[in-house]
Amino acid sequence: MTIPIIYNSNGYDSVEILKLFNGVIDIYLPDIKYGCNENGKLYSNAENYFDRTKEAVKEMFRQVGDKLIIENNLAKRGIIIRHLILPNRLAETENVLKFISQELSKNIFVSLMSQYYPSNKAAQFLLLNRTINENEYNRSINLLDKYELQNGWIQEMESHNIYKPNFTLNRVHPFNNY
Repeated sequence: MTIPIIYNSNGYDSVEILKLFNGVIDIYLPDIKYGCNENGKLYSNAENYFDRTKEAVKEMFRQVGDKLIIENNLAKRGIIIRHLILPNRLAETENVLKFISQELSKNIFVSLMSQYYPSNKAAQFLLLNRTINENEYNRSINLLDKYELQNGWIQEMESHNIYKPNFTLNRVHPFNNY
């Protein structure tokens, strides 16, 4: 059995480096965190975040296409784009899903994540200092339908409670579900 090589990425990659991965990487797992350059710069100190990430994800897509190939319950080849819903529409989810649908493919697998919770320096930003609300969650799900993206996964609204590590209780297994 051949084990696929997976590239887990924040999406803010160099296209030149990605081209070197052509034929090597089997599965790409990029994040697209923001659908605009301004929020990428403000909240992640990433210049031209959305423009650069779009080009990187286009290169990943060019290499593996829009099919997620699964054999014997094991993903073998493809791309899964992860997008984290942020409060106050800071992720610009509509721009992200529109890009995927119109510039890549409606068949791409998307993981729409609702697990955001403020941590580290997020408390310094009023607009990031809370979890998402039901309206933001439902709006994001409706955008999947608007842009006809039918493949992938949607996290439950309460997932921010599930995926929050607690290192003070258990440094070896900081997630409650272990």
